[in-house]
Amino acid sequence: MYEEVSGSFADTVARAIAWLEDQRGNDFFLFLHSYAVHHPYTPTRESLAFLEPAYEGPLPDEISVELLKRINAGEVKISDQDLKHIKNTYDAEIRDMDAALGSFLSWLKDEGLYENTLLVFTSDHGEEFGEHGWVGWHAHSLFDELLRIPLLVKLPRSTQAGSVVEGLVQSIDVAPTALDYLHLPAQGAFRGVSLRSQVDRNPEPPRAAVSQRDGSQESLHTSVRTDRWKLNGNALFDLENDPGEKRPLAADQRTDVRRQLRALQGNALRGRAVPAKPVELDEKTRAQLRALGYLD
Repeated sequence: MYEEVSGSFADTVARAIAWLEDQRGNDFFLFLHSYAVHHPYTPTRESLAFLEPAYEGPLPDEISVELLKRINAGEVKISDQDLKHIKNTYDAEIRDMDAALGSFLSWLKDEGLYENTLLVFTSDHGEEFGEHGWVGWHAHSLFDELLRIPLLVKLPRSTQAGSVVEGLVQSIDVAPTALDYLHLPAQGAFRGVSLRSQVDRNPEPPRAAVSQRDGSQESLHTSVRTDRWKLNGNALFDLENDPGEKRPLAADQRTDVRRQLRALQGNALRGRAVPAKPVELDEKTRAQLRALGYLD
C-alpha cells in the first residue's frame, strides 16, 4: 500500500489498519510513511507539556519553517533556552509518532500478524540543532547529525532479537536485506548489500559509507567515512578523537588516509549516476515542497 494522506501520523496509522483489514488472508507489503518528525514542528500540546512544562520564552509552541528560516538568516536571535524549546518541539513530535506507531504494533499483535511479519523502521535524515551553525534544518550539509539515522529490523518470529550490527550500513542496504529474509531475489540495479550475514555474526570486510547532497552533477558535495575516518568534501575528520566533527585535520595531515578514502569514494560512486530527464513539477507538488522547506 502507498497512499498520500494528510493529518497526523495517528490518522495515517488508522488508514493503514483499515487497509490491512481488507487484506485479511493475503500477503501484503505496506510502506507506512510520515513527515510527523520533520519541520515544521507541530507536536500535540500533551507531548510538549510532558517534555517542557515551564518554557516562558518568546517562541510559539509550533515552530514554522518560516521562523526557522528567519533564525538561520540571523533575523531572529534565540537564547539557549529558546534552542532547547525548539528541540523539545521536535522531541515532542517523536513522542507523538512513537505513540501512534505503538498502537499500530499493538494492532498487529492483537490480529496475530506481528510474529510472522518483517518490520523495518528507518528514516531518511536527521536534523541539526546548532552543531554546525544551523537550527532545525537538514539537507544543507553532510555532518553526522544529519546522516546518522535509526535502522531497526524485526525479523519474522523475532529471530536474532536484541542483536546489534556493528560497523557501517547504508540506507541502500534496506531493500536487499528485506528481500533476502523474504527469500526473494534482489534487483540487479541495487547498489546495497544484504545485512543478513552481519546479523548472523559472519565476519564482513570493513565498509565505507558514501553520501551526497542534492544538486547538479557538477556541484555534488560528497562525504565518505569508515568507522574512524570521514572525508567531508576536502575536510578530513578523525571520528575516534573528534566525533562531533569540529576539528578538521590540516590539509597536509594523513594524506595516506585521504587517498584511501577517495579511492573508496570512487569505487562506491562508479556507475551510480544515471542520466535523467528534467521533470516539470505541478503547482500542487511545488506547494508541498515549499511547505517542507525544499523550495523557496
